[in-house]
Amino acid sequence: MKTPWLVRMAARSHPLLVPCLYLFCALGYLSLVTAVSSGQSIAWKTAGALWGTILVYCLLPPYFLFCQPFTWKRTRSALESLAALLPDFDKARRRVLDVPLRTQLVGVALGALQGFLQYSEMIRQLETSDAVLLEISMTAANIGVWSTIGWLLAVRLYSSSGLAVIGRSLPVNLYDQQSLRPLVQVAMLDVLVVMGAVALMPLQSLDAQFRWANYQAGLVISIPSALLFFLLPLLGVHQALKARKLARIKELQAAINRCDHADIVRLHALVEHQQAVRAMHTWPVDLRLVSRALFYLVIPPLAWIGAALAEKLVERFI
Repeated sequence: MKTPWLVRMAARSHPLLVPCLYLFCALGYLSLVTAVSSGQSIAWKTAGALWGTILVYCLLPPYFLFCQPFTWKRTRSALESLAALLPDFDKARRRVLDVPLRTQLVGVALGALQGFLQYSEMIRQLETSDAVLLEISMTAANIGVWSTIGWLLAVRLYSSSGLAVIGRSLPVNLYDQQSLRPLVQVAMLDVLVVMGAVALMPLQSLDAQFRWANYQAGLVISIPSALLFFLLPLLGVHQALKARKLARIKELQAAINRCDHADIVRLHALVEHQQAVRAMHTWPVDLRLVSRALFYLVIPPLAWIGAALAEKLVERFI
């Protein structure tokens, strides 16, 4: 099994590596923008909007670089917890953790394309712009950020689909689904990673003005991604549990058909057992976890809407 270089670096490095990485990225972008924007009229509506965008560009790449080894280790731990249930543990581990380079490159390319298209209008207007260097640097930074996002999404999508594949072959137990808990933890972790990135997006509104364009691309990518990462790792075991549930219902129906109907006690017990099996859920999550996942999905947008409403109220009464 190949261990990603980020995981090896995180394991061998000093605990201060991540803060230093944040600081390095922040200082790099601040120095760049200070150099290229000096004496120029900038295309952004306000200085707060510009510096908020720069701050997001400073924080997102190191955030994703930190999350990748963390999620990789948690996924590996989940597989090790399921080792007793897996018919071929080594094959399953390779299917989930050994992400092909081609898949990673496709994610980077798609992310870079998204970053380029997001600033395509600005690129078309470069000839008439008074801040060419600034706009080129911001476009390059946006492409870099989205390349990192595309890379991480591709890696996690590959791992999640691998978990879905191996989940179909697990010998599931309808009456004890606690052994499947590691898959739920991986799914919840991916939702947290996506929502952590979404929570950084309001930094683009440092000037206290809510602009939908600042959030549109992020929401269009993040919300479906979070839902997919929550459902996909559990899809395989859901199908396995559903098949086992149907098989168990048929077994109980056959037992009911064979039962002596004069034996009321046994017949009643079989019918109640069958009804209890019919009521069993085939997703290895409980309502508390589902509600928590939905809460993580909706709280950032609700916070932005609340901030926008508060801004309108302040403008009206002041």
